[in-house]
Amino acid sequence: GPGGGERPNDTRSLLDQQVLDAVPVSLPVTLTSIARTAGLSATSVRESLLRLVEAGLVEHSRDLYRLADRTGAE
Repeated sequence: GPGGGERPNDTRSLLDQQVLDAVPVSLPVTLTSIARTAGLSATSVRESLLRLVEAGLVEHSRDLYRLADRTGAE
């Protein structure tokens, strides 16, 4: 995109990283649970989760979230 110069791993914001860290690998949980774990507002977490789902890092179904299965993606 425009205005490059950043290293690839700088593209994810601190907020998104905090949310990602709070999302469990196996057992899907609600947005409220993730917000509580991350110590963030539900509004911030909701916006962040939308980005993470779009990026393919988080799976979402029936208002439950879990980390996407990354096996075979490496």
